[in-house]
Amino acid sequence: MHFSRILAIVPIFSLAAAAPILDKRGANLVLSSAIVKSAANGAASVVTNAVALTFYNAAGTGPAGPTTQPDYVCYSGPATSFPLMSTWIDFNDMWNINAVNQLNFFPLDTAAIQADMKASILSVSEQSLIDSRFILAIVMQESTGNVGVGCTNNGIENCGLMQASAGSVPFDPSNPVSSIQQMIVDGTQGTSGGAGYVQLLNGGPGLAVTNGNPYVAARAYNAGSIDANNLSSGITSTASYVSDVANRLAGGSTGPSGTCTSTYTVVSGDTCDAIADGFSIPESELVSLNLTLDANCDLSIG
Repeated sequence: MHFSRILAIVPIFSLAAAAPILDKRGANLVLSSAIVKSAANGAASVVTNAVALTFYNAAGTGPAGPTTQPDYVCYSGPATSFPLMSTWIDFNDMWNINAVNQLNFFPLDTAAIQADMKASILSVSEQSLIDSRFILAIVMQESTGNVGVGCTNNGIENCGLMQASAGSVPFDPSNPVSSIQQMIVDGTQGTSGGAGYVQLLNGGPGLAVTNGNPYVAARAYNAGSIDANNLSSGITSTASYVSDVANRLAGGSTGPSGTCTSTYTVVSGDTCDAIADGFSIPESELVSLNLTLDANCDLSIG
C-alpha cells in the first residue's frame, strides 16, 4: 500500500513558543549527564580556543542595523549554514533596537537598569573575549532582557538574564549593579555548578563538542546535546533557538514571525519511530505535531 499522508515535522515557531527551558547548559547528554564543575568557571575564565577567538570583535562593530524589523529567516543545518560573523550588526544598533522593542516593556528595566545591563555586557565581553553582540543575543533569547525574570527549575535551577547553570543568581533589587554583572558573568563565564559560554567554546571533558563555534555553543547551551548536522534539531528543547539567535544578531528583536516547517511524505514501510529518528525528534513530538495521528502513531489510511 502507498501512503500519501503529509506529516509536518518540527514547526519551529510552535516549538519555540511551547518548549520548556530544561537543565541543559552544555553537558553532553549522550556521553555524560554530569554537570562539569571547575574552579576555572566564573569571572576569571576567558576564551582560549583559536577558532572561538575569530568570533570576537572587541569593538562590537558591524553593519548598521535595520531601520525596520527584518523578516525572520529560518536557518537550519550545520554551523556553516548560519550567517557569517561579518553580518552581525553593530552592538550599539543592536542594543538600541532591543531597548526600543523589548527592554522598555518591563517595569524593573528603568533607564538606570538598562545602562547597568549594557555596561555589564560590554565589561564581561572584554573580560571573557566573547563578542558583546553574541552575549546580548543570548540575554534577549533567554530573558528578553527582563532583569526580574524568574528562575526555572527542571531538577537544577537556572537563574538570571541568561538562565545560567546551577549556582546562578537572580536579580537583587537591593544591589542592582552587582547582581546584573553577576548574571552576565554566570551565563558567559560559568558558575561554580556548571559551564558558561567560555567553557563551551573552549571545550573540555564532559562538555558537548562545539569546535569553538558560537552557533554550536548556543545549541549546547540550550539543549545539552548537539546534532552537528542540524543545529535546528532541538532534541527536547527549543528547536528554533540557534536560528532565533542568528536573527537577533542580524537585528531581529522578536521570535519567528511565521512558521519554519519541514514536511515528509510517508511511504510504504515507514514507521513512526523510524521517521522520528530520521528527523532527530521524539516520537511523542511527531504525534503532537500531527493531530490526525492517534496515540499509537498509526500511519495507515482509512
